[in-house]
Amino acid sequence: MKPAARQLLRDRLDRSLAPLRRARLIRSKRGWVRTVRDALGMNGRQLADRMGVARSHLAQIEDAEVRGTTSLKTLERAADALGCELVYGFLPHDGQTFELLVHERAREVAERIVDRVMTSMALEAQGVDRAYRKKEVDRVVYDLVSGLNRDLWDD
Repeated sequence: MKPAARQLLRDRLDRSLAPLRRARLIRSKRGWVRTVRDALGMNGRQLADRMGVARSHLAQIEDAEVRGTTSLKTLERAADALGCELVYGFLPHDGQTFELLVHERAREVAERIVDRVMTSMALEAQGVDRAYRKKEVDRVVYDLVSGLNRDLWDD
């Protein structure tokens, strides 16, 4: 994918996920299947019947969700049987955007690159000042983001 297309994809993701960022959904301690089932006043047998599974299997499904070992397909079936829609996605931490994640990573990488060069220059008595370092870091960030290749995420 070309860098411009990646930028458009990040922008689209940031815009479309903005409402979820404000919602601040959390993980239910009892699991969403059980929580929604209880809220609707549906007992385990009723949901199991609607899903076409045995009651004991529903108990396993609810337990697996709490443990984090269930599949999306199973959650989707349960959501449908509950008259709900499964919402699944990724949101950057701390209210950030995907664009900001890329820029922060590019800055980390750029600072390492510039610091290696500056160390080498200092050893040759060609030290540079902070303003030059900042300018070089900004230039490398721009190059990394505009060229955005997968090496950006190598450690």
